Amino acid sequence: MQFTCPVCGSTNTFGHGERVHVRMMWPQTYCLGCAYSAGVTQFRPQPDEALTEVKEMNDFKPYRRKQIAELRPYRDGETLAGVSISVPDQTAGSPKIGDMIARNPKNHKDQWLVAAQYFADNFEPVTDA
Repeated sequence: MQFTCPVCGSTNTFGHGERVHVRMMWPQTYCLGCAYSAGVTQFRPQPDEALTEVKEMNDFKPYRRKQIAELRPYRDGETLAGVSISVPDQTAGSPKIGDMIARNPKNHKDQWLVAAQYFADNFEPVTDA
C-alpha cells in the first residue's frame, strides 16, 4: 500500500519516522514527525498489515457496564471536531439524525459517535437519576 503523509508529502514508508494513525473525525495516516509537529496527541502506530487489512481478534469477552452513560443526540449539520467516528459508522452514512454522541463522564473532551441502531438496541433512559 502506498503511504503519503498529508502534511509533508513523503511517500517513504517512514517519512520523518514511524507511520501513525491519527484519531480524528476522519482518521488519517501521518508520518510520526508531522503528527508530533501538528500537536497530535491521540495516535497509535500502524504496522503495514493494519493499514491494509483489519484482522479479527478472538479474545473478546462479554462485559456488563457498571456506570451510567452520558449521551446526547447528534444535531443535523453540527461540527463534530473532537468526536471519534468509526470507519464502519462513516461507511454506513454517519453522522446522521438518530445517532448519539457519547462522552466519558470523567473526561468530557473524550467523545465518540454511537450509531442509532446500536443506541436503540443497547440503551434506555435512566429514570431514577
